[in-house]
Amino acid sequence: TWGFNNIMVSKSPEGEGKEVSMIDFDPLKDYPKDFFVKTLQEIAGEKLLMFDKDLQPFFRIMIRGLEKGVIKDQVFLEPESVIDVKTPVVVFMLKANVTLIKAIIKLIQAHQEDTKFVVFFCPRYTVICKEILEVGNVLNNVEIFELPYELLPIEKDVLTLDEPSGFRNMMLGYSMQTLTLVKHSLQRIEAIYGKIPLKFAKGVWSCMMYDAIGGKEKDVASEGEAQYSEIDALIMMDRTVDLYTPLLTQSTYEGMIDEFYGIRSGIIEVDGKILDPELKGPGGVKTLYLMSQEDIMFADSKDLHFNLMKDHFPKKISGNEGLSREEGNCENFERNG
Repeated sequence: TWGFNNIMVSKSPEGEGKEVSMIDFDPLKDYPKDFFVKTLQEIAGEKLLMFDKDLQPFFRIMIRGLEKGVIKDQVFLEPESVIDVKTPVVVFMLKANVTLIKAIIKLIQAHQEDTKFVVFFCPRYTVICKEILEVGNVLNNVEIFELPYELLPIEKDVLTLDEPSGFRNMMLGYSMQTLTLVKHSLQRIEAIYGKIPLKFAKGVWSCMMYDAIGGKEKDVASEGEAQYSEIDALIMMDRTVDLYTPLLTQSTYEGMIDEFYGIRSGIIEVDGKILDPELKGPGGVKTLYLMSQEDIMFADSKDLHFNLMKDHFPKKISGNEGLSREEGNCENFERNG
């Protein structure tokens, strides 16, 4: 089911009693990750990586493929960033954000004599980006790459475009940029997993996308040749269908975390003192990743109503402690021969 900013995935069972298998979406992130890693490894010298804070989910996927030592340090790229460059190479990773582009122009102008600069624009390097760099007289002093990501697998059944401004751009700015990104994303999915046989759309923007990806066209296979697709159907809906739900208060455990702290593509930022109440002095902001495949407690609890958590958590904690003790006993047994 496509929601224009997130895609929820479900695999229908092929028969009663058979196990339902999820689609492997790793190939969607393999190309940008491999390209990013290979490009950095081909550039000699230690590197400082400065990345757009809005790219945290994408950056987390990219950084996993890097060998230790390829990047010396990484910091957020802020509009007023001032750095003391101690590496021969500085790498910027950012969206087509005018404010951040102007920020990197200042940094390049201050260090262009003794530093190599590399810029990755995600997901597109636009004409506006080029014009701003030209006006700043730094276009010839940087090496520019385009890192075209469309979808990020943040859960085994959730992919995201990570475009929080998509609704505003389409509904108020009448921008087609988000629709173009959606179109490219769906085309990539069909290129990897096969042509989706059934497509449905509800909503103004979804119907436009239905026409854009050829929803009315029927694929005719050659005689003796079957059309194969790992995805049975695509159901597209957009926010024009339902403008009320975002105004409601969420009542699940995951929903309450979102209400109080805000979840952005599986990431939340909290005060360090919340995690460690006995911490003396400022706790600072801590970044946490809420991923079901990495956090068993969260996976088991995220969809429960918060009124059930009072009884649920003690049982889970007790069960995990018992499991930990059993694992500890096994380790001791193996260690003692």
